[in-house]
Parts: sequence; structure tokens; C-alpha cells
Amino acid sequence: MKRQLQSNKSIRLPVRHERIFPFLGQAGFISVFLVLLGVVAVSIAFKAATINFSELLALPAPAEEAPVRPATSPVYEVDVKTLREGNYTRPYIVVVARLDGSYTYALVNQATVEDGAFVGGVQVTFLNGDYGLLTEKEGIFTDFVTKRGEKELVQIIKHLVMGIRLKDGRIVPAEFTQGTVVTSDLVGDFHLKAPLIQKEVFGQRTARGTFLSFDAEVLDVKTDAKTDAIIREILKLTYALASPSALRNVLGVTTVGQGSVLADQDAIEDALIPVDSSGIV
Repeated sequence: MKRQLQSNKSIRLPVRHERIFPFLGQAGFISVFLVLLGVVAVSIAFKAATINFSELLALPAPAEEAPVRPATSPVYEVDVKTLREGNYTRPYIVVVARLDGSYTYALVNQATVEDGAFVGGVQVTFLNGDYGLLTEKEGIFTDFVTKRGEKELVQIIKHLVMGIRLKDGRIVPAEFTQGTVVTSDLVGDFHLKAPLIQKEVFGQRTARGTFLSFDAEVLDVKTDAKTDAIIREILKLTYALASPSALRNVLGVTTVGQGSVLADQDAIEDALIPVDSSGIV
């Protein structure tokens, strides 16, 4: 009995420990934790109360977002500067009339035009994908290849035509009276007319696409409205085959003969609509 009492007494903490650490119990621990949490909260509140409000007001305001602007602005005046900033790259085409009264074209890869006529051979790509070398004889090609691959005689309507792509994406039809195309690119001295905007452009262009000289004047020569309409429609169809999204950018009349590169002459004439002198429609 005495041994058992001694055993039980040996597991009790000394009295002085119980008095020094009365918080070792669960309730005591929670109380201490809450006290420490309160001290931290008071410290944070005191720090916040010492903020200098004059410095707070001096903080920079959030940056305002810049207004969204269109990538390009529409062209309202086609002057020398606007034309010089235009794109004069391919496609270049020759427009011809077939014996059945319809019109078609071929892509020009290499050719020289002087005084509105071809000089020497004309390297072209026909609509069926074939390559060919044509020679003009009094305004006639005798072995023009159609889309069906058949050779036939055709009359040249316009020797060298292209579209000047303005910086806003719209395309102005133009006809060369002088110019040289080498590997499907304009090189050297050139002179072209753009009846739709009543301008004639002349200058000199390098193979890298840089203008060594460039100028534009008012075109005071009247052109045939019917022929101009044909050129615009053929040029539209050219861009439609190359890039359908570019079709709507060609300045001029509405599309004729959708799905076909051959446009009926009467249909083109009936589709002609008036345009103002600025060429913006």
C-alpha cells in the first residue's frame, strides 16, 4: 500500500510547476492565442492610422486606356501622295474580246508596252494554268488559249491593266500606255491612266519596288465608259480568283457573271453605275 502511494506521487508535477504553468491546459492555450491575435490586430490598426493622407492623394491615377483607332483611314482624296503610297504589284493582265462577244484575260508575267502596244513577245499565264508566249499582230492574238484549253483568235482590248491598291485597301483600275513587267513585277519607266479617278501617273520604279521618280496629273482625256466598265469587271474577276475577299475593294461597278471569268457584253453594259469624280463609291 505504501509502495503504491509512492508510485502515484512520483507521476505528479511538482507544486511549483503547476503554479508557474497553469495555462498548459487546453482552455489556457486558446486564451493565450486569442490574446496574441488581438495584439497583432491592434498593431496593424495603429500602423494604418499613421498613413500620410497627403501622400495617398499624390499617388498617380490609373492610366486611361488609349482609344481604339482603325488600322487605316479611308482615302477621301486621291492625290500624288496617296497614289505614291499605293501598291503597284501584281496581278497585271491583258484583256481581250472573244469571237462570241465575251471578254476574258490572261495574267502577264513579262511584257513591254510602248505607246499602248506590245513590243516583242508577251509571256502570259492563261486561265487554264498553261503558260504561253503571245505576239501581237495589229491588235490581235492568234493563238490565245481559253479556260477550256482551246486556242482561238482574240482582239486585244487593253494591253496591260493593273489595280493600284490604296492604303485603305481599295483598288483603282489603271491601264498602262508605257511600262515593262519582268517576272510579274513593274520595273523601269512607266505611264498609266486611271480614268475612274481622272488621273494619269508616270514615274520610274526599281525591281525592289522603290520609286526613283513619281508624279501624277489630271487626266483630261475622255475614255469610253463601256470599255472602262469592262476593265473594272474583268479586274474584279481577276481578284476574285486570286483572293475572294479583295473583290469588294475594286472601285467601280457591281460584280457580273459570278462564278465565271467570262462576262456577257450586254450584262456588263447594263451593270454600269455612276461614280463620282473622286472614285470613292
